[in-house]
Amino acid sequence: MLSRSRDGINSLNWDLNADEIHKQADDLISFANQGLKQIVDQPEKNFQNIVFAFDNLLGDVEDWISRLRFPASVSTDADVRNASSEVLQKLSQYIIELYTREDLFNAFREVSQNKVELDDIENKLLKEIIRDFIRNGLELEKDKREKYIELSIEASKIAIQFRQTLNEVTDTVFFSKEELDGVPDNVVDNFKKDEKGNFVVGMSYPEVFPILDFGNNPMTRKKIAVAFGNRAIGENVERLEKIVAIRHEAANILGFNNHASYILDTRLARDPIKVNEFLTELEAKLKQHTLNDIAELEKLKVELEKNSDGQLKYYDRRYYERIYKEKNFQLDKEEIKKYFPIKKVVHEMLLIYQEILGLIFEQVDNIESWHEDVTTFEVYDKESNIFLGVFYLDLFPRDGKYNHAAASSLISGRTLENGMYQATASAMMANFNKPTPDAPSLLSHEQVQTLFHEFGHVMHHVITTSSFSRFSGSSVKRDFVEAPSQILENWAWEPEILKRISSHYQTGSPMPDDLIQKMLDAKYVLSSIQYLAQIFYAKYDQLVHTSSKIDSKQKWHELYETTTTIPALNETNPAASFGHLMGYDAGYYGYLWAEVFSHDMYTKFKEIGILSPEIGKLFRKWILEPGGSKDEMYLMESFLGRKVSDKAFVKNVIGID
Repeated sequence: MLSRSRDGINSLNWDLNADEIHKQADDLISFANQGLKQIVDQPEKNFQNIVFAFDNLLGDVEDWISRLRFPASVSTDADVRNASSEVLQKLSQYIIELYTREDLFNAFREVSQNKVELDDIENKLLKEIIRDFIRNGLELEKDKREKYIELSIEASKIAIQFRQTLNEVTDTVFFSKEELDGVPDNVVDNFKKDEKGNFVVGMSYPEVFPILDFGNNPMTRKKIAVAFGNRAIGENVERLEKIVAIRHEAANILGFNNHASYILDTRLARDPIKVNEFLTELEAKLKQHTLNDIAELEKLKVELEKNSDGQLKYYDRRYYERIYKEKNFQLDKEEIKKYFPIKKVVHEMLLIYQEILGLIFEQVDNIESWHEDVTTFEVYDKESNIFLGVFYLDLFPRDGKYNHAAASSLISGRTLENGMYQATASAMMANFNKPTPDAPSLLSHEQVQTLFHEFGHVMHHVITTSSFSRFSGSSVKRDFVEAPSQILENWAWEPEILKRISSHYQTGSPMPDDLIQKMLDAKYVLSSIQYLAQIFYAKYDQLVHTSSKIDSKQKWHELYETTTTIPALNETNPAASFGHLMGYDAGYYGYLWAEVFSHDMYTKFKEIGILSPEIGKLFRKWILEPGGSKDEMYLMESFLGRKVSDKAFVKNVIGID
């Protein structure tokens, strides 16, 4: 294992103001142009001075871009967030134009025509770079190429604006104490109050979901669901419908039937037909289960809700799912949360990852971060004690912060020109419940799974050994990228892990065996409803990106009801806040697609031992360390020692052997 350079990490600076961010963007473009000139001016072109040099330069450029765009998601300064978003538009345009440069394209083609033999990974790198130039119009006639560039730049600009508008949502809803009947006190205590004494509820998950889960008043649940479903509706509906037409036209110029065909051409699924077959087949297997589950919830609603029409509404699902599990499995979500104080869960989770993956994490205070809530850790390989990189944990909500959970690569691993290996940096963002005066931050079991999942992405980023930036960490095919993290969610369901990560915040006792068993008994109860919701999102994403134009609200409502059998909220257009349509366009199916892989790969953990360093070593070798340097199916089959199968997924999720 190569020693790792700290230079990239030492250069991290989170104190940039808006003007400095703009200046750094200009400096970055100058730096990149100088490096590209050196590459194309090489008199004798070979792999080392063209392909390797380009990958290294692009690694530097993309790391720099990551550090300039990251403040848009985490900064507390609105001017800094806006500057970050603005320069991202500029830099995205620069990258698009970079991949349309004929002098660069010709340099790579010259290397490909040389008779020098390359190894498999070098050959893969060269082919994929050339493919990217072709996918950006380099084989088109000049007028078509210029039109394609124009459309690509416009689409990139719209996507950035769409996402940033979501980050900046400040919508609030006002409730009286009576309207919040049933919502736990530890949640209500976190809400601000207006001058009239009403509670002010924002749009973060820790504010919205407890009301949908516990609010006894159906009109309260509807009120918050309508507000949540209309986030960013004033601007993002128009942006979405505009980008659909732009992406479709751009795909047509390149010879693809639609944007989904263009995107999927480089994925494991290959084309929209295969994705549709996958989703349709899974939907058919789940449909009857879902109808039965909804019938059970509607029966419960009739019992508990006076003057009810008996139909399960959009804003009823989470509420009656909770009650159903409480009634039939004696599962109390609030009681479960008491066993998951965030400090205990995070501490034990980090120990578990270290144990399995052969790593050492050391919390440090001498590396700057962007907020006082952030904790920073250095990562070392346990066997060699070689420093690998750093990661940041930013776990609580605040105004202007990215409002989902995600992991971001800040510095990618790669072999540098001096022979050293670039140490990595990664950040995990989440929006977990903040502490209250009466209790620490307590996690729901869903949030525990999210924690394990997103930290899996961090490990994919940090411990990579890929020689090339292009293949570093989670730079794999998009319909595989979730699989390594989804595997690690399974730990949050293992009794010995639940014992280890739990500690009642008042008594300190671990979760009792009977409660763990109730959780396991209810694990897949009503899950068909949740999986059909995921299928809906994937189908909507495909519908949007196989269309030349779309009425986003009408199609959302039609497809939601036909897929989930639950009517959508007529007053809303949640497409305006479906952020995956931008950064994950035509790829949302990948969550379900990758879950098939994750269930299969987890059988190897069960076979060898879920905490076994032996399986951890194999997991590092075949799944985490290579990144995208080798074919994903090859890596999975090497890890499993056999062909990939959907048997574990079908058995676990659908209940069919």
